[in-house]
Amino acid sequence: MSEAKDVVRRLEEAWAANDLATVDQLLAPDLVSHDAPPGMPPGREGARAAHQMAMTSFPDRQMTINEVIGDGDRVAVRTTIRGTNTGGVPWLGCRPTAARWKSSPSASTASRTAGRSSTGARTTWAG
Repeated sequence: MSEAKDVVRRLEEAWAANDLATVDQLLAPDLVSHDAPPGMPPGREGARAAHQMAMTSFPDRQMTINEVIGDGDRVAVRTTIRGTNTGGVPWLGCRPTAARWKSSPSASTASRTAGRSSTGARTTWAG
């Protein structure tokens, strides 16, 4: 597996495990998130804040990596995410419903890497 694909796979696994120490090692401090929720600070700090919002909204969140594809410093990963909406999704105007949710067929994240860190990301949600 290429270094870039390994970085992104490890980053997705760290997000899934809520392992923020590893996330900090793998995200560049000046990360550019092209789809951050409104009001998030820039960089790694904003990515961590958005993750905490997602964990509050879906505390039982589970993520499965379906596929990792890479070419040079660009990597795309397809995941399936499941969870129960107990906290709502305030940045999308959704109230808590206690309903189970699954991204179907998947969420796709395109990342750009530099060395051993992710420097940019954009996520597309399906479902």
